[in-house]
Amino acid sequence: MLPDPLSALAPASAAGALSLASAAAGPGGIIPGPRTFEAAREGCTCDRGERRRHRSHPCPLGRDRPESTLNMSEQRDRWAELTAGQAGEEYARRFARLAESGHDIHGEAAFCTTLLEPASRVLDAGCGTGRIAIRLAELGHHCTGVDIDSSMLAVARRDAPSQEWLPGDLARLDALGLEPRFDLVLAAGNVIPLLAPGTESTVVRQLSAALRPGGLLVTGMGLDAAHLPLPEPPVTLAEFDHWCAQAGLVLRQRCATWSGDPYTEGCGYAVSVHARPAR
Repeated sequence: MLPDPLSALAPASAAGALSLASAAAGPGGIIPGPRTFEAAREGCTCDRGERRRHRSHPCPLGRDRPESTLNMSEQRDRWAELTAGQAGEEYARRFARLAESGHDIHGEAAFCTTLLEPASRVLDAGCGTGRIAIRLAELGHHCTGVDIDSSMLAVARRDAPSQEWLPGDLARLDALGLEPRFDLVLAAGNVIPLLAPGTESTVVRQLSAALRPGGLLVTGMGLDAAHLPLPEPPVTLAEFDHWCAQAGLVLRQRCATWSGDPYTEGCGYAVSVHARPAR
């Protein structure tokens, strides 16, 4: 039994980039290279042995991240720069192989469930192929997924046609007309670090606005090159917390993994829970 969901796989969830091999390590647990597809969303470049040694790893294999194939914003996000927007099918196959080999690929959903009441309303921001939103729906929650990568959304719609999947730019989330009613908004899989440069604070504000009073913003992000498909982290925790504070959010919890391992200074990945104060 794995000590941590996906501890033998990629750390940073979701969801961060050029090939389709990486953080979702194959049966041997070896990751072919650092600039790989799941690494973009998941953020891991370590082999299985390294991940087991690095207990600060997020181990969530996570969340999917948008891509600007719909040209909804003038500025291409970092995910769009790293991919061609045609990776949805292969991305889904990677996770299917992981599940078939006995790995738990639902660390993010399990984490979120501990924060939710039954039948809660969840917005999966940067839902990708819908892996997390589909699992949360199976657990009884009402989920809406938003992503800008059409190849990812095509997989989500095929796998869960009855769920709500919306094409959208997170920097313009208000254009979708969503009511501020969500109990939890999730941005896993390196969504925040892979946003278009300069849009991060706007996206955080948009995500906050989608929450009901008392709702939670849950994020997962890599903090160093080992957990990102980029040579340097574009976002620091201090910057992210500042944007959250500007958006009226308060930090409630921070972990180093989706299984809840304690976060300490210097960890390469952070799972953060920010709350919108109740009125």
